[in-house]
Amino acid sequence: MKRADLMGLTNRAAIRPSRADCAEEAQRATAALLKRWLENENCYYCSLDYVFPTYNDIVKLAGRHSKMHNFNAYSLYKKKIQNVLIPQINWFRLPLLERASIFFRWRLEHRMFDPDNAAAAKKFVLDSLVVAHVLPKDSPRHVVTFCDDFVYGVKTSGVDLLLIPEGPE
Repeated sequence: MKRADLMGLTNRAAIRPSRADCAEEAQRATAALLKRWLENENCYYCSLDYVFPTYNDIVKLAGRHSKMHNFNAYSLYKKKIQNVLIPQINWFRLPLLERASIFFRWRLEHRMFDPDNAAAAKKFVLDSLVVAHVLPKDSPRHVVTFCDDFVYGVKTSGVDLLLIPEGPE
């Protein structure tokens, strides 16, 4: 699906929507994804408990020791996170999904983090889904779309995933 179609725009010359319109559109897209889940028996749920790093943590780690990016430190950190997430993913016994839309519900203990800062951990989750053989790759060909939702004030930080299988391209 093209981005313009996803946003409901019929032509590219459309007037740029206001922030309120964008927020409404995002709520509608999230509601539509959840409605598809309720109507579709072939959807899969997975809950991952972990205190994920924020975007700022990832940037600090990648550039900590020199002006050049420290990809080795990032790689080791990613593997450490995957070692925790993959057994949790495997516990749910999810099948291999060739194409899927994914709904992320981030569970955060407090409102200290900006939503985009917290959702930066999506990369770790998607890579873990690939290593756990739930997705063949995390490319646009296999991950059709994803939505984020945030819940604050919970006791256990983490993310709840809703994977909705999609048909062929």
